[in-house]
Amino acid sequence: MKRPLPSSWSERLASRGILISISGIDGTGKTTVAHNVVSVFRERGFQATYFYGHRQPWYKPESRPGISFAALYESLWKRIGRSMDEWDRHRWSRTAYQALTILDYVYVRLKLSASFKANRIVVADRYVADVLAYMRSWGPLFAGLENIFVGMNPPPDLAVLLEIAPEQALIRKREWSLPRLRVFVREYDQLRERLSMVRIDASQAPERVRDAILRAAGLDL
Repeated sequence: MKRPLPSSWSERLASRGILISISGIDGTGKTTVAHNVVSVFRERGFQATYFYGHRQPWYKPESRPGISFAALYESLWKRIGRSMDEWDRHRWSRTAYQALTILDYVYVRLKLSASFKANRIVVADRYVADVLAYMRSWGPLFAGLENIFVGMNPPPDLAVLLEIAPEQALIRKREWSLPRLRVFVREYDQLRERLSMVRIDASQAPERVRDAILRAAGLDL
């Protein structure tokens, strides 16, 4: 049985669709929660779609191969014996990487446009905040590049920031070091107000995180 959304959301859903973004450091459970939120909306009778809002510079059988100029640049940087941590001393190399990363997301933006339609709820697993937090973590980002990137992506109807202690995130997923995760947390915190993100405690069970997101969306549980 379809339960109503807030009136303002119902109007937007009918006219252009609804976009919910879920952001946060690795280990917060973004992917699991995003799929869970989509499932609940579908159970309630809504058309809901999961969208992976990150570039895909590798081949997956279930989707098209993606080409990442930034990933190629990063690979070449490492091949000449450099590390990403050195970019704080190589301003123009860092800026070139950031510009190529934004170029990568033109393709992601086109894919989102194809999914974002009237009467459909799109739940994005990663979005603008995740890209900016990542790029900022390697050094200051030119304001012009940041403004271009924010402007090329539609603002979500609900932007969620999943928060968790870096130490706990590291237990869940060991992709980054603890110092690097702490840098990410700092950057997300600085972006939170600018991007109007709703903070949700991701240390809870996935079901409780899911319900918190649905409540923030105004869905009657």
